[in-house]
Amino acid sequence: MSHPEFGSPGQAPGMEIWRIENMIPAAIDKKEYGCFYEGDSYIVLVTKQVGSGFDYDLFFWLGGKSSQDERGACAYKTVELDDTLGGRPVQFREVQGSESPQFLAAFKDGVTYMEGEFAKSAFRHVERDQWPTRLMHVKGKRRPKVQQVSVACASLNAGDSFILDAGLDIFCWNGSEANRYEKRKAADVAQRIKDEERGGRAVIHPIDQGNEPEEFWNSLGGKGSIASADSAGADDASEMPERGTIKCLKLSDADGDLQVTEVGSNPLKRDTLDTNDVFVVDGGNQVFVWVGKGASSAERKNAIVEASKYVQKDNRDVSVSRVIEDNEPGAFADLFSDWYAVGMRRKQEAKKSTKVTGPSTDELSSAMITRSGQQKPRSWDDGSGTKTVYRVNNFDLEELPENEAGEFFSGDSYIVKYMFLKNGREECVLYFWLGRNSSRDEQGTAALKTVELDDQMGGMATQIRVTQGNEPAHFLSVFGDVIVHAGGIKGAFDKEDSSDGSVNGVRLYQVKGSSSMAVKAGQVTTSAANLNSGDCFIVSYEGGVDAWLGSGSSDSEKEACKRIAARLSKGGDVSEVSEGEESEDFWGRLGGKADYPNVKEPETDDGEPRLFHCSDATGAFRVEEMFDFSQDDLSADDVMMLDINSTIFVWVGSQANSKEQTKAVELAQDFAAKMGRPECPIIRVAAGQEPALFTCNFVGWDETKAKVFVDPYEAKQKALQEERDRQLAEREKQEVKPAPAPAPAAVAAVADGATYPYEDLKAR
Repeated sequence: MSHPEFGSPGQAPGMEIWRIENMIPAAIDKKEYGCFYEGDSYIVLVTKQVGSGFDYDLFFWLGGKSSQDERGACAYKTVELDDTLGGRPVQFREVQGSESPQFLAAFKDGVTYMEGEFAKSAFRHVERDQWPTRLMHVKGKRRPKVQQVSVACASLNAGDSFILDAGLDIFCWNGSEANRYEKRKAADVAQRIKDEERGGRAVIHPIDQGNEPEEFWNSLGGKGSIASADSAGADDASEMPERGTIKCLKLSDADGDLQVTEVGSNPLKRDTLDTNDVFVVDGGNQVFVWVGKGASSAERKNAIVEASKYVQKDNRDVSVSRVIEDNEPGAFADLFSDWYAVGMRRKQEAKKSTKVTGPSTDELSSAMITRSGQQKPRSWDDGSGTKTVYRVNNFDLEELPENEAGEFFSGDSYIVKYMFLKNGREECVLYFWLGRNSSRDEQGTAALKTVELDDQMGGMATQIRVTQGNEPAHFLSVFGDVIVHAGGIKGAFDKEDSSDGSVNGVRLYQVKGSSSMAVKAGQVTTSAANLNSGDCFIVSYEGGVDAWLGSGSSDSEKEACKRIAARLSKGGDVSEVSEGEESEDFWGRLGGKADYPNVKEPETDDGEPRLFHCSDATGAFRVEEMFDFSQDDLSADDVMMLDINSTIFVWVGSQANSKEQTKAVELAQDFAAKMGRPECPIIRVAAGQEPALFTCNFVGWDETKAKVFVDPYEAKQKALQEERDRQLAEREKQEVKPAPAPAPAAVAAVADGATYPYEDLKAR
């Protein structure tokens, strides 16, 4: 069933967000993603490519001050969107301040709470170069949250970080006891405001408590006493609430009326769940609604409603998630003591069985929806419009020739101007792509030039900030294939490291992607140890190019590898090398043969690698799963556990204590046993000594970053301070202008020795 207010949702990987306005969902600008108003309610759809189809996470977020009518409309419209997608999404009910880990993981830049409602916001219509002053509170540890608060000294406390946005001056104020995660998040948010809202023109002022300039207090409305850190509560109190008693409740209408009955408590058993009914599984800090394949229509439709009533009766602000049978996330499965063991038993029984059964009607309809969703890529269009690519070079833009479009250098920043027709009208998208190793000057120039280009077109463009490794699907479709080289322009902004990343003239590129529309090639260190059976690689050298096809890589990766290899060869020879058929010359180009990860088909129900954060920072040992993880999630303060099915790694951060290390190893052993893999090897890995089998699970692993622990906040603080000093010096030059030279006639008169009254001289 179609609902036109949603357009054509879920037809390509990515995120889509609607805000409830006048009881109707309205799509919001991508620039606003991650920013939520307390007086509004939102619907968030996250589409993920899985094989040849899509999986969906569907969230409805309720602001703490949104009206009951708006909340009801949000829940109702979420059901309609779920119907549009054939009932396949995993559904989540989110409450401001108590969001689920899955919701927070979807926003890599974090979430920001704004006061009031969007329709009444002072930021909705802003005069040029005029911005209302606002104060934002940053609090948390693993996932700090940002919330707008009253602009007053009384809002500050010594335990957290705050951002005072005063237009062209942005102050990052850090309390004396603020943790480095809060400081880093404050700096990130301030940088985003500067780049995306101020076109790179604002000056960021990092400030520690006790060293505030007068300009800070004047913008805040006056100086006053600062509240203690204890008054604000623990940093991770809202991030990891204590898990209470685990319960399982059954929802059934077998007797005609919907009945709710408690059927189990901790420890839960997987066989408690019946495919013909719906169950509410209460994990304490998160509530799940499990929908069996044979559940009735009434049970399905009332599942979220009944679960919401269940949590509301005790006034609990926890997230409620809907999952469907055979698509259970790890956080749900972990609530059952025998989930993985039962899964392996069922798998073995299925292998022994000779009985062949066809797919159910539900499975067939789901497959049909998946195939129909692949017919038309979503976003703005299919990427067939016209594009112009500019590279930042010495505070200016240089247009790249057409044959270089789609090739980027990690040490540079770029702007992509994309024009297309929609309903007969020309529209524009401006992407500014920031290389991982590009300088602050280059990134700031890219943001500023993007605003200038938009102004030249009368403000018609949609501006999108893209960081290396996080390119959206439409960006990739514009180029077909994207290649990221090491290095950058020599001499640009006095760049010291412009190395091309080659070893003896040989370059190695990793080709990785989940679909034909989302395949990228990124340059990695030239070494056989960096190969991986699960991916494809390109070896570029003087005289030719090798396309190495890993045995576990997908068909789309293999085809993309051949295309990109042909492009890199510039018309030269391309040799296809299947894994296991390498020549001595091939290994010689990589510096010799070496061991590398050999990815095999996992035997568990959930084949995706999983990362867990282990810490005793609160006094008790706690574990939290990290969703959509990256290398940046490895915290030097703590211990992490990486499960790749064949092996479990216990990664030890350089600042982790001995208790965390011991408890994490015990946890890994117990975890392996409960998953039915008691013989699974457990490997302890020290930070900076990660083997290839570990690093291959982190896309774009940076070896230099892994070798030495550098406090990310300290590095960012230094960069912000240097940039602030430079910008203030430039501002002073603009404000202090030299006096105009006297008129030639007046100069001549003085030289002749003649005298004139002052008024006569002014007249001249």
